[in-house]
Amino acid sequence: MSAKKPAPLFAQRPRPRCPVCGEASYSAAGTHPQCAVRRLDEKRMKLVRLEAPQAQTKNFVPLTDMSPWNRVCPSCHAPRYARKNICTCGYVFASTSAPLIQNGEES
Repeated sequence: MSAKKPAPLFAQRPRPRCPVCGEASYSAAGTHPQCAVRRLDEKRMKLVRLEAPQAQTKNFVPLTDMSPWNRVCPSCHAPRYARKNICTCGYVFASTSAPLIQNGEES
């Protein structure tokens, strides 16, 4: 019994290599779909990072970390207790109480 394999009858065409990861590509375009998405996302994320001001990201608190008794000030993005009507930055929160009665009439 021989361990040698016979030579192939037809020569196979070499598969194109993905320019992003260097692996053999199964895509007709020559680039894996996930590699193309990763390449496009890198360009977009660079633009997003340049546009985001550093001062806003420093004071930002994600809403998932907030308790139900806090709210975020739209002016300075600082968490404030829900019953406080005025933030330390001077922003006045809108009141959700009943409408005021002036001169005996509702407005």
